[in-house]
Amino acid sequence: MANMAARRMVYFSRAGGNGRAIPDVEGFLPDHTEDNAGEEDTSRTAYNDLSVHSCVSERLRSFYKEDLFTDITLKANNVFIRAHKLVLAASSSFFEYYDLASDLFLHIRKKFFLLLPKEEFLDIPLELFLECLDSNFLVYGEEDHLLIGMCRWTCFEVSRFPAFKDLINYVQPAFIKRWNETKEKALAVVESYPDLRFWLDGWFCGSQHHRLSTPGSGISRYRTTMKPVLMSLGGVGEGMNNHDPVRTVDCIISWYSEKWRPMIPTVNDNPPEYIEVPLMLYPRLRPVVVCDGTNVYVTGGGTNCTEMYNSLTNKWLQLPDVPYNADASSAALSVLDGSLYLVVHNTIDPTQQRRSFRFMVLHKDSKSWHDLESPNVRNTSEFNKTPSLVSSLSSIYLLTCGETYEEKLIWRYDVGLNLWSVVGVQPLVGYNHICSCTVYNHLIFIIFNNSILYSYNTITQQWRKKGDRQPEDFQGVATLYNSFISSKLGCEIVLADESNTNSMYLFSLTGRRSNWLNKRRLYSGLGYFNLGLFEPPLM
Repeated sequence: MANMAARRMVYFSRAGGNGRAIPDVEGFLPDHTEDNAGEEDTSRTAYNDLSVHSCVSERLRSFYKEDLFTDITLKANNVFIRAHKLVLAASSSFFEYYDLASDLFLHIRKKFFLLLPKEEFLDIPLELFLECLDSNFLVYGEEDHLLIGMCRWTCFEVSRFPAFKDLINYVQPAFIKRWNETKEKALAVVESYPDLRFWLDGWFCGSQHHRLSTPGSGISRYRTTMKPVLMSLGGVGEGMNNHDPVRTVDCIISWYSEKWRPMIPTVNDNPPEYIEVPLMLYPRLRPVVVCDGTNVYVTGGGTNCTEMYNSLTNKWLQLPDVPYNADASSAALSVLDGSLYLVVHNTIDPTQQRRSFRFMVLHKDSKSWHDLESPNVRNTSEFNKTPSLVSSLSSIYLLTCGETYEEKLIWRYDVGLNLWSVVGVQPLVGYNHICSCTVYNHLIFIIFNNSILYSYNTITQQWRKKGDRQPEDFQGVATLYNSFISSKLGCEIVLADESNTNSMYLFSLTGRRSNWLNKRRLYSGLGYFNLGLFEPPLM
């Protein structure tokens, strides 16, 4: 080592950096590191001769083979590697960020199908999305999964709507089987509905159904149309004097259908094929209903028993009952990521005549309801006005009725933080009734008792009014109690008077309203699910 220390030292440095002394071991460096006068070049000018890299690499390899200067052992995947701590420390400054980023991005592309369902995926920019698609390393699972990811990403922000065509055209069909069929079907729908907001939500729900097909069924997965089905659940029995609740489920496949019935078509053919929706497990009067496009959840209506209709299996399933000390009949229900959220009134304080709320959740596959942090809101009304509970993205929104400022606040519950916060104020005062539903991932549509339709954007926290005209049948209607119910139907909203068999109205997103004269049972609940209608298989 003394001989090595006596050898000349040659300085190398990057531009603007300090020189680094490297021992000139024989064969380690080329001889032209001295200037013309024979003196050592100790300048700070970066050495750009590419031959240096080869010389350094060759000498380091010889050090490794001869096990020289190694004082540390690295273990990776059951492989032992001898190394020198000083060499590792000196080499660390030569690792560039783009080397790490390149490996990381390769990993992202290989795990792309796992990232698509994540909420974090919604925040990536368009350029990164396109770069992920432009790769033969793309692992996507089923082509439906890729289409679902595109729809969710596009629906996340209004400004992204025009980018959907760019995304779907950017995919290389050579790397994804059957993508051309999927692409043609999707673009055909886009051309039929130029405003993407009118079909993306329905397409997303339909994709989750996997087109209701099974391998070997002989029915093309891509020759389908998703139809929303409106359900009337429970209510009173037939007859003038019959006031007993029933388990009946009636359906209408579209707004122009002539009659409610439990039979719904599944194949567009002549004659069509039908399935019959079975009866509910329990009779219910004024049930509380919430839907997610595939499943219909029902509670209340004279019982705390809870059940779920699965549209894929066409079966009702028993869920855990709402706790006996909570009145499910005056509850508000919402669903988010397969979990049910319920808000009910607590017992009235007789001294202040104020109501507080109790907030609970039933997680998927859970055997009981669990209490969550309740909002610090009070309802001073003497009436038992049911609040409205709706979900959007990863949050639950609570809206109450009343005339005080406190009763007009919009409360948001963050599921991850288990925390309530006030995010806005409702635009009207003095109303007595509210019902609502979620349309698209980040819009909440609310219908007040004066029949004016409002939308609340949970991203911008702004209200928009949808039209001013009122149907004549609405004018003068008193709604001191919760007599109106609503449901989503495709991209439109159905509003019905539960105490009037003939009173139903259809609202479009543009504010257009139309009367829907179609008799249904008194005091029934409204729900919906999306059904795949198959065309006959090609011969």
